[in-house]
Amino acid sequence: MVYRLFGIYCPGCGGTRAVSALLTGHPLLATWYHPLVTYTVVIFGGFMLSQTLARLHIGRIKGWRFHEWHLYAAVGIMIGNFILKNILLLKFHITL
Repeated sequence: MVYRLFGIYCPGCGGTRAVSALLTGHPLLATWYHPLVTYTVVIFGGFMLSQTLARLHIGRIKGWRFHEWHLYAAVGIMIGNFILKNILLLKFHITL
């Protein structure tokens, strides 16, 4: 809708395509469509796996802890993706 109204990509553009690409086994394509989706899967998957192993007392594994930088990195990825994709669109006329 943002693209139709303003002629630029929104910060979330490509998210659905990225999820679809991940579910069909194409992580690099998913990262190209929207890197935040891949980042979220890696961070969430690592967190859940480490917490599960820690609670099952497997080895000396300590579960990952939540840190604010996880959110700052996610916001940075989303902003960077928004800027890069719109530069490609507006300056070089590359549509995605």
